Amino acid sequence: MKKMLCVLSFSMVLFSCSHEVNRERNPKVVIDKSPSMPEWVKETNVNQLDGDQIYLVGRESIKGDQRLSGCFEMASFELKNKIIREVGEEIRGTIDQAIPDISENSEAVLSRVSTGKWTGKLVGLSTDSEYFERYRLFDFNQADSYKERIDCFVRMKIAKSDINRMKRDIIEELKKVDPKIKEAILNKQVNFFSKE
Repeated sequence: MKKMLCVLSFSMVLFSCSHEVNRERNPKVVIDKSPSMPEWVKETNVNQLDGDQIYLVGRESIKGDQRLSGCFEMASFELKNKIIREVGEEIRGTIDQAIPDISENSEAVLSRVSTGKWTGKLVGLSTDSEYFERYRLFDFNQADSYKERIDCFVRMKIAKSDINRMKRDIIEELKKVDPKIKEAILNKQVNFFSKE
């Protein structure tokens, strides 16, 4: 009886040790995912240029009990705001080089653009493809406890001409509120559209 208890307890110790090692090696267990992982999910370069098209990759992570469609929407929304912010920063940089002090109204417009609160339209941005993984992540603070998460990846595309259209809309708004910017553009002191 003692031998049997000893063997049983020894096997339980071995099992729990191997179980712990397995958790440490692979704390993430995928329980659901899109049929196949596209190559762009693995790539580290999130912005790619292919002819006139710019491809962007967004990623969002949510709790496992939230809607998958909401996750894709949040990733898409973040990409849209990223494009608007980057265009706004490019315009601000160009203006700062040519005009030392701009009006408060121009600052307000550029501030709305840089925070993604610009009310203009960004046309031509479309979803190219999506990928998701739903997984359980071992919680090291609590024994045998998992947190369920979903990672969503969205690849979107937009033409350079659509970005330039948005840039023109922002510049037109700036020209309306700041005569210095309008004058600088008319005198060709500022070039927002470099020839590529």
